[in-house]
Amino acid sequence: MPTYSLPLATWDCYTIATRCGQDVADTLSNLGECALKAGRTKDATEYYERALKIEEDKFGADQPVLGSTFHHLGLCAEQDGRTDEAEELFRRALAIEEKQMGADHPNVAATLAGLGANVLASGKKEEAESMLKRALAITDKAGGCGSSDGGGYSGEVSTGPPTPPVGGGSAGTLHTLAECARKNGNYEDALRLLERALKIEEGGDDRGDSPVAGADAVLATLRKLASWAGEAGRDGEAEAWYRRVLALEEEELGEGHRDVATTLVLLGRCLSRGQARVEEAASLYRRALEIVEEEDGDRSLQVTSILLDVGLCALMLGRVEEAEVLYTRARTIEAEHLGGGVDEVQATALTLEMFVPRAPV
Repeated sequence: MPTYSLPLATWDCYTIATRCGQDVADTLSNLGECALKAGRTKDATEYYERALKIEEDKFGADQPVLGSTFHHLGLCAEQDGRTDEAEELFRRALAIEEKQMGADHPNVAATLAGLGANVLASGKKEEAESMLKRALAITDKAGGCGSSDGGGYSGEVSTGPPTPPVGGGSAGTLHTLAECARKNGNYEDALRLLERALKIEEGGDDRGDSPVAGADAVLATLRKLASWAGEAGRDGEAEAWYRRVLALEEEELGEGHRDVATTLVLLGRCLSRGQARVEEAASLYRRALEIVEEEDGDRSLQVTSILLDVGLCALMLGRVEEAEVLYTRARTIEAEHLGGGVDEVQATALTLEMFVPRAPV
């Protein structure tokens, strides 16, 4: 074992791995994984491109290991917003994987999921839906990894060590398929697919071998379900989802957390829609207002939108004097922060003029 004159921490891990005899391309790919997970896509791209050059020289143009590298280069390009380049890289990965691994291999599903999300972002909804459905079918047939955090791509090819998962798992594919259905105006399917994803994330899928997602992932899906149900006009479903969001946020974050205030406002708007449960909505708004005032102060700009929500409830309940106080306070705060001529201040002033009667002069 050689003795190094510099401290170990100063040695590039690529150099150490090479001296110890570890395959250089594998090490570069592992470094790419680490950089990609850390959000350093420029570094990750450089590592993967260096690995690709070695792999092409060593194995030829269509070995499975190249499919893995093209797949991860596609992820890098996608995260950088290089949509066209990402699509080309995913398609190259897919061609190699289908040829070398078979059409039903889990890596094919992961690449189809990545490619499907990419072409969906490019507006190719029908092609995206076809790819995503195929990816989901492969995952379901294989028993499904069920990961919600992007897991699903295996580096277990003929050379090199297993690669930590970075591609799209079945829950991720369900999310993308749901977005595809939503963009087509099909909220029925969109919500059904999201509920399937949620079941996987919570560890309740019927395969029983899926990792349970963290609270952040579950909360994100619950919020999406609530929002989309509201978009679809399903206020009862939206309320139920928002209440689940609220309960989990209070448990995980605490009752005074800013996210709790946001959910209280969204739930209140759901209840007040159609003038159905306005008093209950006003109570939720006031609780949200207390949280925001505690955090930002009672003269902060952030409180104005909640004041307007409470004021609208007061108007809907016929409490005109209360509404005037709330709208006047909101208008004053907006003017302090924004000046008197901006649209927000003018809109609040117009609301006062329209809905709050003035005594004759």
